[in-house]
Amino acid sequence: MSLSTPSLLPTPLRHLLVLRLPGPMVQLLVFNAIIKADWSYQRPSYTYFLGGVINIEASVKQYNHVPLRVFVDRRVATQAPDVNSLPRYSFIENNGCFVDAKTTASSSRFMPRSQVDKIQFQLEAFMFQEGNSPPIYITCILKATIASAPSDAQRKSCSFANGWFAADGNDQVWGCCDSTCGPDGEFAASPYGGLV
Repeated sequence: MSLSTPSLLPTPLRHLLVLRLPGPMVQLLVFNAIIKADWSYQRPSYTYFLGGVINIEASVKQYNHVPLRVFVDRRVATQAPDVNSLPRYSFIENNGCFVDAKTTASSSRFMPRSQVDKIQFQLEAFMFQEGNSPPIYITCILKATIASAPSDAQRKSCSFANGWFAADGNDQVWGCCDSTCGPDGEFAASPYGGLV
């Protein structure tokens, strides 16, 4: 295979972020970053080769608020900044189920939690079949809850590798990842494993 084949062309990545919290507005500082392979700091380039691993981290700094635990509710990739544009690929859906590995047999997954206010995950780089390596935009819907509250069907971080498992060890919460875990927002879970 030569380096000029489309499967090896680099694809630039852009990311957008939305954080939803119930109740009155709370001043929070949210970080969403593409991180180096050793998770040490933000990666200087957003260009990846097909099949490469993209390390993504989202964290919340609450300052004068009670400690919070952050969750990725949904993540959607599109070729335009508009989350409703087509084609789009929903790779985390259903309130925190990372469906990419189940759909594509990739190694995409949530990392075990090291801090409650931070969530880390790995996504295998991909490109849309209809595209010729344009930028891919990733939109993230995050949830935050009081850190002492246990994860549940509405707030979880579950990955698939020969079965579902939870990043925080509470494997009772993934039971609905193959069905519906509750009310969805703008992006409904796709019956086609995330691709719309």
